[in-house]
Amino acid sequence: MRAWRNVTIEPLAPAPAVETPQIAQVLSLRTGRLLDARRFITRHRYEDLVRVRTRVLEAMYAGRPRLVCSICHTPVYIVASTRKAFFFRHRHEDGSCPAVTRNFETQDDIRARQYAGVQESEAHRRLKRLLVRSISADPAFAELAEEKTWRATTGVAGLRRPDVACALGAVKLAFEAQLSTTFLSVVVGRRAFYRSEGALLVWVLASFDPDDRRMTEDDILFPNNSNVLVVDEETARASEAAGRFMLTCWCRRTGGPSDRAEWEKTLVRFDQLTLDIEGQRAFLVDVEGEERRRAEAAEAEGLRVAAEKDEALRSGFLACWMRRYDPDVTYAEREREWATFVLPFSGRGLAIPAHCWGEPELDRRLKAALTAKSGTPIGWRYKKLPEVAHHLHDKHPDLLFLFGRLLKLYGTDERLRHEDRTGSWSRKAEAVRAEVRHGSRRYQPATAWPELLAYLFPEAAALFQP
Repeated sequence: MRAWRNVTIEPLAPAPAVETPQIAQVLSLRTGRLLDARRFITRHRYEDLVRVRTRVLEAMYAGRPRLVCSICHTPVYIVASTRKAFFFRHRHEDGSCPAVTRNFETQDDIRARQYAGVQESEAHRRLKRLLVRSISADPAFAELAEEKTWRATTGVAGLRRPDVACALGAVKLAFEAQLSTTFLSVVVGRRAFYRSEGALLVWVLASFDPDDRRMTEDDILFPNNSNVLVVDEETARASEAAGRFMLTCWCRRTGGPSDRAEWEKTLVRFDQLTLDIEGQRAFLVDVEGEERRRAEAAEAEGLRVAAEKDEALRSGFLACWMRRYDPDVTYAEREREWATFVLPFSGRGLAIPAHCWGEPELDRRLKAALTAKSGTPIGWRYKKLPEVAHHLHDKHPDLLFLFGRLLKLYGTDERLRHEDRTGSWSRKAEAVRAEVRHGSRRYQPATAWPELLAYLFPEAAALFQP
């Protein structure tokens, strides 16, 4: 019998893929997109891909396949070679597809051949005895039974015979001693069965070495929130001494170096674990949750820093533009400062005029926006808002409605009404509304520099769009 050497891969390392997979592309039934098989695998961290392969197989067995072969549209799932390089395999293969995925052995194939017909091992029986000893020591557990048939009551049809079954309060528990012969298909089938029963499947190991993990251990560990539970002679004695069910929990620490995982080993009471029936998980540390929260915090911090940079760029640009009205700043000085903004704006996919002067359409819109925002005329030789409104009506009617909406947005429209002491603008505004009701297109808004203006005034972005 050909022996093979176990390969252990860092949980945080990219998942490896076989070099030349038979199924080069898969089709996502959720998005309709074609996915490169190797890229799909290698873009995941190893531990994440192990979780993904469990979910893909669960969905396929539930009759809701997520991925299919791009050639024959047969559902596919993820398997690992003997060196833990991953590839996609057809659920069924009848020779009709040129992609042949069953022409070499995987770890599951080898184990199936090695252990075919082998009866329950003494190591397995010993682990069950330790598990029964440990649970028996804790009066909080009831209905303890070994190898008792569990018949389905709802959902998934069939029956199961867990190594040990019991109840903790209202929670029904099924314990399985994990063996090197436990295939992922078996794990997935049992998870589905106990989930449908409203019960929790808990896998326990006799030992665990994070630096020497088999694929079967990874298939238990990573879908269980990167926690794994161990029952041995030491924990059994601890259970009997404490009168509580004790286990050793190994979990991957979060927040360590990004290229190598660190592990924690903790002796815990079973009632310290979080029991997640829907996710079929029993864990001490919410590794996925902590990483998700850390990623969300990092994203929020990145967004905050980016927002600060954007705000500094906006204010700097507008200040530079305003210096055109400063008689103490020369044209050459303004041009040199203006040129410093070309690259930052270009990096955001935005163009600005080549020179500080010479773009009247942009200038008028900047003056209208800054005037409305500040409530004081900017860029025009006027002192009050009604004067700006009259000017736009007479000279730039296409900006009149934009100016009005900006005033309302920034809350300065009340100031316009307050400064219109004679009612001159109020009467003209009413006449404008009457013209528009009768079909006048004189005040039809014209757009210019919409992307740049939307960036400079993000709160008013929609008002600058065509």
